[in-house]
Amino acid sequence: MAAITLLLILTLTVVHVCCLPCLSDKSKKIFEKTKKTLDGLEKELEKKEWKTYKDHCYYLGGDPETWFTAEKKCRQIGGYLVKIDDSSENVWLKTQFSKGTHYWIGLTDLQEGHFRWSYDQEKAKFTAWNRGEPGNAGGNEDCAAHHYHIDTWFDAPCHNKYNWICERNFCN
Repeated sequence: MAAITLLLILTLTVVHVCCLPCLSDKSKKIFEKTKKTLDGLEKELEKKEWKTYKDHCYYLGGDPETWFTAEKKCRQIGGYLVKIDDSSENVWLKTQFSKGTHYWIGLTDLQEGHFRWSYDQEKAKFTAWNRGEPGNAGGNEDCAAHHYHIDTWFDAPCHNKYNWICERNFCN
């Protein structure tokens, strides 16, 4: 409900500002692009709902995206790519997946070998790497994803496109 209210407020703000006669054409184009983005996010939110687990909310993203685009979309809807704190959360997330789909999680090693959560830059305390992972094949596997069929993770190039899981620390 809060997400819909926020989108409504942002949409009304964009419409109001777009109607001001003093804006340049460039500003009007920027606001039109923002309005389009908001409309897309509203449609995305209508398709799926946030799910609750241990006082956190989770949103399973729509179409596959690169890691950075997925992170951006999570931030736009008030969350972040999921930060998995323990094995029970990891197992619960697996039960939420569509069969045959991998999901981006918020873990990266943009500084090679130092995996940190994008949300708070904390080093990963709990990990569930698959055997042989993280592997950094080709020297460019810097983003982590969750296997759909087992409760383990793998690292992959950030430009790969996978589904994604957002998390936020509060539920409405």
